[in-house]
Amino acid sequence: MHTHRGRFSTSIHLICACTTALLASAAHAQTNYVEQEPNDTADQASFFDGIIGGDTFAGTSAGSMPPSPGGVDYFRIRLATAPSSIYKHRLLVPAHAYLHMQMPVLSSCIFLRFTDAGFSDSNRSLQWYGFGRAEEVRWWVVCPPLNPNYLLTLQSEVVVPRSEWPAMPPGAFRFESLAPSTGINVGLYDATFSVIPGPQTGASITRTIPQGTYYLALATSLWNEDPCPQVTFTGASFTSGALNNAVSARAYTLRITHAAGSLDVPLNVQP
Repeated sequence: MHTHRGRFSTSIHLICACTTALLASAAHAQTNYVEQEPNDTADQASFFDGIIGGDTFAGTSAGSMPPSPGGVDYFRIRLATAPSSIYKHRLLVPAHAYLHMQMPVLSSCIFLRFTDAGFSDSNRSLQWYGFGRAEEVRWWVVCPPLNPNYLLTLQSEVVVPRSEWPAMPPGAFRFESLAPSTGINVGLYDATFSVIPGPQTGASITRTIPQGTYYLALATSLWNEDPCPQVTFTGASFTSGALNNAVSARAYTLRITHAAGSLDVPLNVQP
């Protein structure tokens, strides 16, 4: 995923995949969380709160692929609140395990069900982005019967912005991803990382924005609270986050159209 930052009265900046060291709180020692039975369905998911980078999740789940009812372990975690920034989180998966993130399916902002999204990539990880707002994530894991034990490790990093683009005037903007890779989802956030709502058509969005600082999030799979401020299901809220399920680098062009013209920017989505 790429995130882009812009002060449209002065310049636009690129937040690249460059990061700082892995994050771990000195006041919060790393914890190994062990699954809580029963956790064989989404409603029974083992819930853990205040999660930070370096924490691990352990359990035993002997099943098959595709998974059968009762053959997988479900988890729901809520990250610890952190200073406002852009964070990349990766849940490292052992080679013998299968791990799928659960995404909510909505109708008019009403939760209907979960759908499974297999985000495991060549680095054996699930990856998502957040903003230090105690985002929640759900997943299920299953292992083969002859090797049923698993240990998952969370890594967290800060994404650092850098200057990239020229000045642009405030007003109406259109952001869209072009060939050679289509299907890149676009989200726009303000200086506090709150999503700026509005319609999305395919891989493009149109927004009218005043002078200020803004962030663009681009990913092959993107979830945020637009157009639903908060979605509630089985007693828990799914808070804002940006998800990336690219399994390999994908080249594409980002086109920014505004009153003064347009700008084409070649980019890559990284796994």
